[in-house]
Amino acid sequence: MVHLLMILVLFNPIDHEVGDKLTAQLAIALGANGQVLSGASAAQQLEKQGIKESDFQVSPELGKQLTKQQGNIIVVRLEGRKSGGDDEVESQVWSHGRMDDHVSIAGSGHDVVEGTVRGVLEMIAPDLPDPNETDVSSEAHLPQLASNEQWQAILDQIAPFGPPSPAKSARSLYYEVMADSRLGRIAAAEDALKRMQDLYPSQLLTSAAASLMPAGSVNAPAAAPTAP
Repeated sequence: MVHLLMILVLFNPIDHEVGDKLTAQLAIALGANGQVLSGASAAQQLEKQGIKESDFQVSPELGKQLTKQQGNIIVVRLEGRKSGGDDEVESQVWSHGRMDDHVSIAGSGHDVVEGTVRGVLEMIAPDLPDPNETDVSSEAHLPQLASNEQWQAILDQIAPFGPPSPAKSARSLYYEVMADSRLGRIAAAEDALKRMQDLYPSQLLTSAAASLMPAGSVNAPAAAPTAP
């Protein structure tokens, strides 16, 4: 059985447009595998843990500790602002004891809402159910192994007889890329990523896996262009 996730989306009232759209998209992506709470409902859920929303602003470590202790909780915090006449939304995501962030800018014809939704979905893609998998029960604990930095244990499960792995699901290939790259096995990580790109060229997990590659490797993502 897939572990049930709870995703908490925090945002100020002035950011309700992006917050509501992100919440709706996360609910669609998560399906019956968990629950998405936003706004006041998310804040109330945090208060059950003895944490207030404002605590995340002054101590991001709280989010790391919360999601490390409770691996089925993901916290997303959105904050909109104006910068040089452009709309910006910063997204912070806490999951499995770590924090990632993303900034969406509305300049040059970009939609700040769509950019935020896409960025957050990419950051939490490894925890979302894979629509192409028919049996994910053996992979449900891969995120926990990764949060404990048990890279070899991941490879022992995904590729028990050595590379290349027989992995077919996007999720298992994602964690193969992650484990190989963390162990310094760059050539093996590049091979796993190439297989993933061939099988799942348009999946969020594939672009997320590319971001794991160290700079200078064959499949490392290109650096983002500098704004004029």
